[in-house]
Amino acid sequence: SQRFGGLRSGPTLSWAPARAVVCAVSPYGLTGPQRTWRATPFTSFAGSGQMFPVGPVEGPPLAMPGQQPFDIAGIRAAYLVQAAFLLARDGFAGTGIDVSVHEAVTWQRLVIEQFGVSGRIPNRESYFSPPPGGVWQCRDGRVDIAAHAPHHWEIFVDVLGRPDDLAEPLYADRSMRVQLFDLVAGLI
Repeated sequence: SQRFGGLRSGPTLSWAPARAVVCAVSPYGLTGPQRTWRATPFTSFAGSGQMFPVGPVEGPPLAMPGQQPFDIAGIRAAYLVQAAFLLARDGFAGTGIDVSVHEAVTWQRLVIEQFGVSGRIPNRESYFSPPPGGVWQCRDGRVDIAAHAPHHWEIFVDVLGRPDDLAEPLYADRSMRVQLFDLVAGLI
């Protein structure tokens, strides 16, 4: 039988051929101290730190709609399986891949929202996303906006009635909105 992932302890895969590529995606991995813990997309989003900067400054953190921690882990698993197949093609032995949803989502937060990437430390006053990202106070309540792609910005400006200040072509460039964060946030 083959040891999963080449680990000295852990589950064996007596059913797997020697050159098989086997991948498991679970909330906390198969071998760590939390391997028996269960999780939902909500608890994975919160536990990874992704929820920390979301929500009004004076209130509790909020879950953002559309967060898909298990999808993020699945995408990571797909890349790893593809790499393992390439190694197997070159004659390497089978591979066991253990993907932890918690690790994948936490890694995403650390890599995407680093100070070096954004120039800002994310918090509830200035969420990482360049304007119009983040929570905004509106006349009838709060709204959380995520407009990352260029067409999202155009739709956002249209929803506001295409004010001249925001319709400037310069602001359609996401990198410019990052550099002019405070100015664009003030205009919004």
